[in-house]
Amino acid sequence: MASTNSSDAPLAFLRLVWIDVSGVRRCRCVPMHTSPKRGADSFAVVASNATPRAKRLWVHHRSSLALCCYFLPCYGDEGVVETAWERGDIVLAPASGAMSVIQLPGSCDWLAATAIISPSGPSTQLPHPWCPRALLASAVKRLHDVFGMKIDVGFETEFVLLDAKTREPLESSVYCQTSGFDIAAEVLRDITSSLGRAGQTVLHVHGESAPGQFEIVTDHSDDVVAQADAFVARKEVIQRVARKHGLLASFLPKIWSTQAGNASHVHFSLKRARNGVPFLRRRNRDAEEGQLVHDVLSPQLADFIAGILANIGGLLLHTVGSPNSWRRVQPGCWAGAYACWGVQNKEALLRVVDARENHVEFKAFDGTANPYLGLAGLVCAGMAGLARRGGVDGVDGKGALPPPVSIDPQHSKNVPRLPTASFEELVKASLGNHVDEKFARSADEGFMEHQWLESMRSYCEDAEGEFQAFFEDFARVKLAEVERFKAMAFEEEVELLLDRY
Repeated sequence: MASTNSSDAPLAFLRLVWIDVSGVRRCRCVPMHTSPKRGADSFAVVASNATPRAKRLWVHHRSSLALCCYFLPCYGDEGVVETAWERGDIVLAPASGAMSVIQLPGSCDWLAATAIISPSGPSTQLPHPWCPRALLASAVKRLHDVFGMKIDVGFETEFVLLDAKTREPLESSVYCQTSGFDIAAEVLRDITSSLGRAGQTVLHVHGESAPGQFEIVTDHSDDVVAQADAFVARKEVIQRVARKHGLLASFLPKIWSTQAGNASHVHFSLKRARNGVPFLRRRNRDAEEGQLVHDVLSPQLADFIAGILANIGGLLLHTVGSPNSWRRVQPGCWAGAYACWGVQNKEALLRVVDARENHVEFKAFDGTANPYLGLAGLVCAGMAGLARRGGVDGVDGKGALPPPVSIDPQHSKNVPRLPTASFEELVKASLGNHVDEKFARSADEGFMEHQWLESMRSYCEDAEGEFQAFFEDFARVKLAEVERFKAMAFEEEVELLLDRY
C-alpha cells in the first residue's frame, strides 16, 4: 500500500488490520499524536510526498493481542483452538520497513499493513512463527534464492453492491451492460479515485454478470507482499466508499444460487531473478510418442503449474476457504472447477493468458481468503513442482504436466473435479483423513507442505513444531466451521456471512 497523507490531517486512529485464518478482516485501533514520547515503541507515520516541514503523526505502535484471536471461526467469536489458547499473546505492529499507511476515504482513520510479532521484549521485531505476512515474504524469498525466480502477481477484485437497508442489488444488468455502469457510475468513480489516492493503479472497471456485481482490476508487480497488502486495503476502501453511498459492498463468493459468484482471480507470471526476463518456451520432442510436449509453455512455468495441480487439494483451503466458497467453484460457472490447465480456457483452473509472458490466471481464489496465506500456498505449491522436476536448470519439461484442455472440462472423462462438492469435502482434501497426513507430506519436497515448512525456517527456530501446532489449530477451526454449516440452509448461510466478507 502506498502512503498518502495531508500535512493538516486531523488526529485520528491508526487501524492495525490483521486477517485471521478464516479470512475475516479485524483491526485494533491506536491513537495518533503529533508529539508523543518517542521511544522504541513509537512509529512515525509520514507520507511519501510529505514536505520537510510537514507534521509527523506518531503512534504507540505495539498492540498486544491474544493469539487465539487469530484462530476464530467465521461464524462468530467462539474459542475452538487449544494450542493458541495456551500460548498467550502476540503483538500487532505496522509492518517493519514499509511506510504502508493510507488514509481511509472520508475518515479520520488511517490503515496500516500489519505484522504479527513475538512479544519477547519492547524492541523485538522478530515475526511470530504464525505471521502470515512473514510466511509470504519468506516463500517469495525462497523462490528467488533456491529456484532463481521472481513471480509477478495481481488480483481481479469482484464485489456486489447492495442497498445497505434492503439488501437488494444496486442494479440488475448483465455482463458489461452500459446501463448498469451508468447506475453505479457515481460510487464507482468514488471508489476508483479513492484507490488512486491510496497509491493503487486501477487498470479497468466493469460490470460483471450477477446483479449489482462489478470488478476492479489493478496493476501487477513482483512485490508480492505489497500486492497482498494492497488487496486488504482495496477491500477496506471499497466497503468504506460504499457505506458513504448508503450501500453494502460484499465479497462473499456466492450470494445467489443461480447467479455468478464473486472471485478474486490471481494473475501471475514467472521471470528470471537475475534479470527479470520471462522464461521462454522450448520445444521438446518426446522420443517415444513423437509429439511435441509443452509446445506452449516454458519448462519452468510447466513445472510450476504442475506443482499447483499436484497439490491442489492441500492448497484450496487457503485460497477458497470459507464455508460459502465451494458454492462458486462449480462446473459451468467460469470458476475453474476442474484440475486442469488450458490456453484461454475459462473453465480451466489455470488459464494461460499469454505464454510469451508466462502469464497465467488462477481461478480458485476469492475475497474470503487470507491473501497472505493464499499467495504463500500458491508459491509453495509451485515450488514443489519445481523441486520435483529440477528447478531452473536441467529441466526438460516432459511428463510432469498433463496435456492442456481445450474444451469445457466437464465434457471430458479424463479431467478430475476439484474437491468442491461440499465444504466438508474441501476441508478433508486439504487436511487428509487426519491432520497427521499433512505433517507427513512436509517431509517430501514435491509437496506444498514441505516448501511451506522450509519457508518458515528462515524466521523460525522451531519450524517443525510451529508448523504442526499451526495446522492443528487451523484444522480445529475448519472442522468447527464444517459442523456449524453442515445443516444450515443456503439463505441462512448468506445472511450470516454477507457482512463478514
